[in-house]
Amino acid sequence: MFSKKLIVLAAFMVSIAAKAQVKHQLGFNSSQFVKQFIVFNSTSNISNNPYLITYRMMTKKINYRFGIGGNYSNTYEDLKGSKYYTNTLSYQSNIRLGIDFKKQISKHWFCYSGLDVVMARNNQLIQYDPKPGMTVSPKKTTRTGKTNGLTSCFTIEYRISDHITVFTEGNLNFSQNKTYENIENPDFPSSSSENHTKTGNINFSSPLSIFFSFIF
Repeated sequence: MFSKKLIVLAAFMVSIAAKAQVKHQLGFNSSQFVKQFIVFNSTSNISNNPYLITYRMMTKKINYRFGIGGNYSNTYEDLKGSKYYTNTLSYQSNIRLGIDFKKQISKHWFCYSGLDVVMARNNQLIQYDPKPGMTVSPKKTTRTGKTNGLTSCFTIEYRISDHITVFTEGNLNFSQNKTYENIENPDFPSSSSENHTKTGNINFSSPLSIFFSFIF
């Protein structure tokens, strides 16, 4: 569950919209679609922005930002020579909430700079089930991760019209990460383990993801 403080801030944004004349901008991460036309190397990845849907509430002096994203996968493997069937379940969620300020460069070009509070959660469960005839016990590995931090953001936007835009943004991220891993192996108890780690990171996300948005 995400912090209650983010819910309070989101409610604050809604209250502002109810009291003032504002514009709304809804954006969609279109990097994978654009990649089909501009990236020829299939191993290249331009979708380094984790947010699939973004929202910006624009007032005369300040803008309020929100973004949400995530992914889910469930992989089943039957590897030759292995004693187990492997089933891997993974999912991740990302959320951000912040503010930015707009500067108009020309008729069509705009830039924004601001700051976000960011949170991410990820979970992975790997289940090892014995194949028929194998005299081994089921085993599993569980991994969870939590990330909290601040991100300074810089957005470059081209307005195709008053209501349709395309934009990209770069981010400088300051985050704290906590991870937990639990390995359960009944056949070899000595190999079972429980690990906790805590790290801090500073990294830069290049402005390579492409968003299409609508202003209304």
